Amino acid sequence: MIERSRIKLAVYTLGGIFAGAVSVILSEIILYIYHPGFAVDYSWLIGEQAIIAAVFASLYLANFPMRFTRHRKYEKLMIKHMTFVNSMISGFFGNAFMLNNLPPECNAIPVQFWFMFGLIFFYAASANLFNIACYGIVYLATLIYSISLVGDFSYDEKIVLLSIGFQMVCFSPLASMASKKMRALKHAFRQLEKVFYPHQIIRIKQGMDLETTMPTMTRDACVICLDIVGSSKLQHVRTKEFLQNFFRSCNDKMMQGYDRDVMTANGYRIKEMGDGFLCSVGYPFQATSSNVAESAVELAKEFHQILLREVAILELDQVIRCGIGIALDQVSGFYPQSGTREYDLHGRGIMLATRYQTIRNLFLCDDLEASFLILQERVHSSLGRDMRAEFKKYELSELNYVIRDDTAADKVFVQKLYPAAHLAVTSKLAS
Repeated sequence: MIERSRIKLAVYTLGGIFAGAVSVILSEIILYIYHPGFAVDYSWLIGEQAIIAAVFASLYLANFPMRFTRHRKYEKLMIKHMTFVNSMISGFFGNAFMLNNLPPECNAIPVQFWFMFGLIFFYAASANLFNIACYGIVYLATLIYSISLVGDFSYDEKIVLLSIGFQMVCFSPLASMASKKMRALKHAFRQLEKVFYPHQIIRIKQGMDLETTMPTMTRDACVICLDIVGSSKLQHVRTKEFLQNFFRSCNDKMMQGYDRDVMTANGYRIKEMGDGFLCSVGYPFQATSSNVAESAVELAKEFHQILLREVAILELDQVIRCGIGIALDQVSGFYPQSGTREYDLHGRGIMLATRYQTIRNLFLCDDLEASFLILQERVHSSLGRDMRAEFKKYELSELNYVIRDDTAADKVFVQKLYPAAHLAVTSKLAS
């Protein structure tokens, strides 16, 4: 599938055809004023503009030559210079056509238009003021060469060059002011990218209010609450780095499958809490599969694998475990009515996930190596048969335990999650 940015570049390049059409209209108006009845065949001009635009549009669609570098800076540099070459070729042929086919006293305005169009077209491709000055001189030199090909430098040609020089002088400060504004805007949006999702940035650029870029309705979703057991007791110089790497990797896992157009992702990070975090599946981003409960369970197991991987780097003698609770209930998005408009989630699903995660305390002493994945009955019932079989049912009455805010619950479903080394030893003993 072709990237949207490449399609935009291709469409933008087709502006050369538009410039040709405008120059034709402009020329006809001037001819009507100065030489009524004077006819010019513009088919060659329009055809040449169409061919040039089609060639460069095809290059952009094929991502050529940008595909030969992975650095964003050099990709932009190539796009900028390709745009200049495009405008140079179009401008050279356009100017030559006007100088050849229009009466001397009429060709000044169309030629000026071609020149200014080339500068603006080039500037729009991220050219800075220095680029404009350098390439403007090159453009002007090609124009002088075009004039020399079709005749001597008469009064009309000198007027053309003088007016183009005047355009350059007028355009430069405008371009400088616009450049400063554009740099400020680009910097602002780069900073916003650290806080907001790409689809939010796009919608804000399109004129939408921040409060409309994320859903605020109420919907059922699975909420995962993960908490690392005893991380505060870790006596390791890299404890902080370990937690940072764990949270970052988990967030990357949540953002897999993110699609800004259809608003899908593996999950949404609600918040980090000390040595744990809350994550929702199915809201505000749609789940990447049709079964939200199964997606949540699989994601929770991925979090556990990330924890094991990060713990292994520390080479500890002690076992680091976690408790994971998953609940399925209503969740709502909202923006505060006062202060900073920071998007957040609330609802019964978040509260219940936290409650179910704390049940892990009932099982920690029974197995000193296992982490515990604890499901609400509604989540367990929503799983496929094979996945349901992986969990053991516990009657809360037998555990003498009541879940706060869910007193009607009479059972929970628990799966023990082990390190790979433990599973290998257990398998060997069993055989």
